[in-house]
Amino acid sequence: MRTRPRNGAPNQKQPVAAVLLLPRVDRVNKCCAARAGARNLEDGAFLFGYQKMGQLRRLGMKTPRWPECHIPDWAKSLDKTQQQEKVLKMLEKIVSRYKDSQTIKYWQVENEPFLSIFGICPKLDPYFLTSEVALVKDLDPTRKVIVTDSGELSLWYQAAREGDIFGTTLYRDIYQKRFGYVTYPIGPNFFKMKELWTRTLTDQEHFIVIELQAEPWANGWVKNVPLEEQFITMNEKKLVENVTYARRVGFEEIYLWGVEWWYWLKVEKDYTALWDTGKDLFQQYGGR
Repeated sequence: MRTRPRNGAPNQKQPVAAVLLLPRVDRVNKCCAARAGARNLEDGAFLFGYQKMGQLRRLGMKTPRWPECHIPDWAKSLDKTQQQEKVLKMLEKIVSRYKDSQTIKYWQVENEPFLSIFGICPKLDPYFLTSEVALVKDLDPTRKVIVTDSGELSLWYQAAREGDIFGTTLYRDIYQKRFGYVTYPIGPNFFKMKELWTRTLTDQEHFIVIELQAEPWANGWVKNVPLEEQFITMNEKKLVENVTYARRVGFEEIYLWGVEWWYWLKVEKDYTALWDTGKDLFQQYGGR
């Protein structure tokens, strides 16, 4: 972890941060698990061994994966107040059920709630977000709450004021309808400066990479895109480069986003390079 002088500014000469890499494996495809789990217990041991190092549990109306807000049909006819009441009851049930689990490290409330340009969601009510965070902390005062924001498209300070920990996404290669495949022309110092800006405007002291790109960003659903095109934005070389890049940013922890894609490639496409590279990275940096 980086050290800082008392004024909060980064040291001019600092070593590359030694951070903890944790896979987010909650969305491993059921088809893959059922097909491969029985014949390859080593894979399961690897995945769930790292899960036990510290799982995230995401709560709220907006959670990762398109369309972000997965509102059930029965709730779509409810008005805003009724929906919010249902969300709070859901938070209470989930936290109460799982707060005694030793594998949960953090709660994450909502997913990039201040990023209004991504996802199909109702307009954010910031006062309700504050209520969600307060409820989770009241139900489980033993764990820190993460609130997240986009690394490239947001200003951070609003999300950083809400949680105990601020989590940023970090994507380097994307697909954009107007321009096609694009690499963000920014380096690690971009994120360091945003951290300094956020520290100046808030009391936030803890910064992590909540989603480091470890899967492709494609033109359409990834499963329907040829592998050659998937590999434009993510492959084993880019995975190593992204981890190196994120470590240079120097935040406390890095969560990779896309482990289930590696597993899908391994099981469904007989392509093991991403899986093997990921295992090497976790063994090198994962703290095991």
